[in-house]
Amino acid sequence: MDFRLDSKFLTGVSWQDRQHRDVMRNIADLLEAIESGDGSGEMLKFLAFLDEYVVVHFHEEEKVMSNCHYPSDLAHDHMHDHTAFIIVLSQYRVELELDNSTEQIKVIGLSLRAWLEEHMLRMDKKLGAFLTEMAVA
Repeated sequence: MDFRLDSKFLTGVSWQDRQHRDVMRNIADLLEAIESGDGSGEMLKFLAFLDEYVVVHFHEEEKVMSNCHYPSDLAHDHMHDHTAFIIVLSQYRVELELDNSTEQIKVIGLSLRAWLEEHMLRMDKKLGAFLTEMAVA
């Protein structure tokens, strides 16, 4: 599927935008599969993708925040968001074990998309602006 990340999510940091494009493409694939009746299989694939994504992407952002002396209050809030997402992801796994109906998969898929979009707009755009200003991007 050809996928373009909506420009409102672009941070101007190439590695960050590439990773965001990957996660949003995967969530779009999940939601498309739900609509065509294959949500269960695609959810398992998406969760496996997220397992790797949160390790790689969150580590990369946190390393850059530390190396570039990102303001500590912003870094703390950003890392807190990362931790919160990992907890939410774990809770969703439990919910899916109890109920893996199409409706539940759709609710969780939409919730994950909403969280990721909100995080990109609220946290990652700030980090991207900082990195661009510091000429690190």
